[in-house]
Amino acid sequence: MAEQHFPQAVWDLLEPRVAVSQEAQDKGDDILQRASAQLQHHFGYRVYALPRLFKTRDALDVKAHRIQRENPQYSPKQVVEEIRDLAAGRITVLGIRDIRYAHRLFCGDISSFGNCALQGPEADNVDNPREGGFRGLTQHISVMLGDGQSFPFEIQFMSYFQNAWDQAQHPLYELRRRGSYPDQVAQLDGEFEALSLSLHQLDLTIDGLRLRLGGLLSSG
Repeated sequence: MAEQHFPQAVWDLLEPRVAVSQEAQDKGDDILQRASAQLQHHFGYRVYALPRLFKTRDALDVKAHRIQRENPQYSPKQVVEEIRDLAAGRITVLGIRDIRYAHRLFCGDISSFGNCALQGPEADNVDNPREGGFRGLTQHISVMLGDGQSFPFEIQFMSYFQNAWDQAQHPLYELRRRGSYPDQVAQLDGEFEALSLSLHQLDLTIDGLRLRLGGLLSSG
């Protein structure tokens, strides 16, 4: 396929999926709300369920271009299949320990959330962040749509600190994905990566303090 026709071929396949992604987002949001309520009851503190903002065509074009650049052998169909976060959301908890605990509880209770199923193993970037400093645990599920078809939904399990870091760093992430940003902006990469590590260490400190406090309360 001629290179100039490749982006349009990708979008021709992607556009119908974008059109139905809102239904998947609504169903996924309902799952997130029910999961966060269960986790909140279990942990005894506020657990937040955060829906993904709608992706613009520009953002999708950039992502498709990156996938094709990293996988030049891919057909347009394969590129589209790699875009699995048209519908997505996030669950935020307190500290590192509860990220993995929340994920295990969610996977164990998946059948209670309705017509959905786990899709593949989790991607754990809690201790070993992605390039740029992103930390979190990502799990893909499939949700059943009204027409009987399944649609992918991405859930990220993160700490409060990790979520705050991601919100602050996201504009820089978008610039990096486009491959063009000024040197003075690029210099912030190292500072954000250092901040990611500092917040990770604070999360571990919180975990340690909570364990010590729990031990004192149980022994008293």
